[in-house]
Amino acid sequence: MESKGLFARIVNSRTKDKIIIDNMDIWVRVVVRPLSFLVTYPLMRLKMTANLASFISIFISLVGLMMVVVGKKDGVLPAILVFNFWIVFDAVDGNIARTNGTSSKVGTFIDAISGYLYLVVLYIALGLAVYYISDSLEYWSVVVGFITSLMTVFPRLVLQKKNVMFGSDDDDVSSKTSYGWTKMVALNIAGPAGLMNPLMIVAFFTNLLPLYLIFYATIQGVLGMITVATVFKKVLNHAE
Repeated sequence: MESKGLFARIVNSRTKDKIIIDNMDIWVRVVVRPLSFLVTYPLMRLKMTANLASFISIFISLVGLMMVVVGKKDGVLPAILVFNFWIVFDAVDGNIARTNGTSSKVGTFIDAISGYLYLVVLYIALGLAVYYISDSLEYWSVVVGFITSLMTVFPRLVLQKKNVMFGSDDDDVSSKTSYGWTKMVALNIAGPAGLMNPLMIVAFFTNLLPLYLIFYATIQGVLGMITVATVFKKVLNHAE
C-alpha cells in the first residue's frame, strides 16, 4: 500500500501550470514524463534527494560526450541513447522535489546548470558524431557543432543577464503557460525535451545525422538571434 501511495504521490505532484507546460510538448507528455515517474519511484525508495539527481544528470550528459570522444564511430549510437535517457532523468529531480516538498532556489540553480551543460555537450557531441561517421572526415560538422552549442547557450545567458539587471517580463521565454501556437510548435521541434530526441535516433538509423545537425543548427541559430535581438530591444526600451 505504501509503494502504491508513493507512486501516486509522484504522479500527482505536478502543479496545474506544470501539467499545462508538459502537455504543450508532445514528446514530454507521451514519453518523457511517464518514463520519469517510473525512474523516480525506485530512486525515491532509495532515499535519493532532488539535488543528487540533478548532479547525476550532469554526469550523464558528460558520459554521452565521452562516448563519442572515446568510442568515435562505435560510440555514436550509445551516446544518442544516453542523451535521450538524459531527457527522462532530467525530470527526476523535479519529481522528487515536488513529491517531498523540498523545492528550493539551490535546486533550481543546479537544474538550470545541468540543462545548460546538456545543450553545450549535445551539439558538440553531434558535430563529432557526424565527423566520425563520415567517410571523408570533413571538419565542417565539428565547427557547426561548436557554433550551434554556442548559439543554444549564449542567448539564454543574455536573457538571464537582462532579467537580473532589468527584471523579467511576462512574455519572456520562461513564461511557457502563455505560449501561442507559434511558440508551441517551436517548443515541440526545437525544445531540448521535444521531438528532436526521437528524431535524433531516427536520423542515425536512416543515415541522415548530417542533415539533422544542419537542420537543428539552422533552427537554433535563428531562434538564438531572435532571442538576442528581442532582449536588446527590451533593454534599449528601458534606457529610454
